Amino acid sequence: MLPIKRPVLNTVLTPTYTVETSEGIPPGFTPLSQMKARRRLMIGIDGLADTGKTEFALTFPPPICALFIDQGYEHVIGRLNPPPARQQDIDYRVFQLPQAGMSVSGASTQDDNQKAYKQIWSDFYANYILAISSPRYRTVLVDGDSETWDLQRLAAFGKLTQVPPMEYTNVNQARRVLIRRGFDSGKNMAFTYRVGHEYESTVKLNAAGVPKEVSERTGNYVRKGFADQDYIVQVQLRTQRRHTEAGTQFGVEITKCKPDVDLIGMQLWGSDCCYRGIVQAIYPGANPADWGLEEL
Repeated sequence: MLPIKRPVLNTVLTPTYTVETSEGIPPGFTPLSQMKARRRLMIGIDGLADTGKTEFALTFPPPICALFIDQGYEHVIGRLNPPPARQQDIDYRVFQLPQAGMSVSGASTQDDNQKAYKQIWSDFYANYILAISSPRYRTVLVDGDSETWDLQRLAAFGKLTQVPPMEYTNVNQARRVLIRRGFDSGKNMAFTYRVGHEYESTVKLNAAGVPKEVSERTGNYVRKGFADQDYIVQVQLRTQRRHTEAGTQFGVEITKCKPDVDLIGMQLWGSDCCYRGIVQAIYPGANPADWGLEEL
């Protein structure tokens, strides 16, 4: 009598595995011990006006591609005696942004305005992708990223206010992709932002003695721009300026640091207020040449 062939249970649920390597590691996977450090940083730089945001960004490893939003760059680039850490190998492009709600290129309606915003956004985005894709650049700077977030929303909605939160889903996701593409490029990425007053709601009595909720300034400042940017960048800095007997001095405070959270709150002033200073604070003993910087 022939043996009975019994069915194999759960055959259809059995996954098909690829052949493992001689070390037992599936193809496509890399042991953590073999991970190579990518010597670059994605840094966000915020601060009040004239506290050195752009100047700090121009100390990053060259060649630098600088995408300047509006005209705040002119007084920095035109400085007769730039700081010693300022790099010289810089290419740049300027994008002129209209004020929200104003006529653009002869536009007279909101729809026409939105078309104009879309064109400017498309131009910026294309140049951003070109910069992060070019083998020439080691650093890409977006100087005025708060404004590019405004521009992206104006291109999508034609306005900045009274937009239902549900409408932001696609725009928020597109923004995350834009930032992550910069990170995945392997280049240094620098983004500068404006800051604005922080407000909190409190309840006070009005003139009639009736409780009313009001918003009041806390005395602190918050970064303007895409909120989730803080979750993506590696290091966040806030620029500062102080007056000393020797003259005006510029500095930065580390407000976020994924590589070493113990550095949060550290301040760097004077000659340490530059990309080199940040690298040496995060990675003591780092070889400047490995980071695209010349030896002092």
